[in-house]
Amino acid sequence: MTITEYFEELKTKDIYCYGSGKHFRNNTLPFLQKSGLLECLKGFVDPAGTGEIQIGDHTYPRITKDELIKADPDRTLILIAVTGYEEILQQLRAEEKLARFEAVPAIFLEALYEDTLLLSADKPPAGYRRHDHPVIPKVIHAIWFSGDPMPPLYEYCLESWKQYAPDYEVKIWNMETYRPEKCLFYDQAIEHRNWAFASDYA
Repeated sequence: MTITEYFEELKTKDIYCYGSGKHFRNNTLPFLQKSGLLECLKGFVDPAGTGEIQIGDHTYPRITKDELIKADPDRTLILIAVTGYEEILQQLRAEEKLARFEAVPAIFLEALYEDTLLLSADKPPAGYRRHDHPVIPKVIHAIWFSGDPMPPLYEYCLESWKQYAPDYEVKIWNMETYRPEKCLFYDQAIEHRNWAFASDYA
């Protein structure tokens, strides 16, 4: 199934949003409007299940999880419109009747939709490229601070760049080649062998 087909299939589903706050207003609502999915929005899941939410001329009910369970899992999408979607996903998967429903973090669909628009545009957006030739050096940067042998998967991924980007240089940064100036966060991460935090800083 292509991305376009997936979004067309979503238009056949009833959408219930988990979350109606800041993320919904700033990100999810504009996405639903642009993608044509706002017409599929049937309501909001709320533990209290009381009151309504007004969006434009339309009023949407708040329903409880017990009411959501009565919906058809094959025709229903739960759109998680909050930043901390992991906890809600875990809750839904932990409940047998709710685990049957397709539940998707809204942020995933929002990004996927924007990528689809960009890739399907007839021409790049204005100002997309300021130069006629590439100005970013063809260098792929990788980090390996521990000094331990790299796991096979890491080595495999690095080797794959020779196939997919043969004209790029692969530069591996380590503690000898990367030395930030007086950064306590980095120094403490290295001291505690917390390679992920040190890599994040780099």
